[in-house]
Amino acid sequence: PKFLRALAERSLRGEVQEVTKILTGWDGFSSAKTLLDLGGGHGLYAIAACQKNPGLHAVIFDKPHVIDLTREFIRHYGMEDRISVMAGDIVTDDPGSGYDIVIISHLLYKFRAELPSIFKKVEASLKPHGLFVSNHWFCGPVCGTGSSGVKELDRSIHSYGHPLCHPEEFASEMFKNGLVVMKKAVI
Repeated sequence: PKFLRALAERSLRGEVQEVTKILTGWDGFSSAKTLLDLGGGHGLYAIAACQKNPGLHAVIFDKPHVIDLTREFIRHYGMEDRISVMAGDIVTDDPGSGYDIVIISHLLYKFRAELPSIFKKVEASLKPHGLFVSNHWFCGPVCGTGSSGVKELDRSIHSYGHPLCHPEEFASEMFKNGLVVMKKAVI
């Protein structure tokens, strides 16, 4: 577990910092009280957000076989009093409601067919005027054209299989379920 923790922290440090900048740049961040990290695994996004906002409490929602490792990260950062874990599956279970912030990072690649129902759950989880942060890789305009083995391998490594292909369809599904794209960032 120590090796895995060090490896995860090293590889994610820059990305966590960039997502944290987006969170702290939101006008409502300093008054936010609750955060839901769907498929949060290691919990580093929730941990970083709670470090930046001392009044913030978080729930990390992930599959039952993941949450023991999640608890280790929470203990390592001394956040047991502000971050809890909830075991479940985003497709079949309800993560609850009343959150000021919902984060999903690198989870939706394998759930392309379930995007409408997942976005419906996200919308139901958020308080009015809450913030939803989606952190995912997209292929871009060259998806499926001129691919090489090396390019495909790179995409697979960085997106746990294959990135999402059509950002406009992703945004459309969000909009259909009450979510509005306010800002896009390349990190």
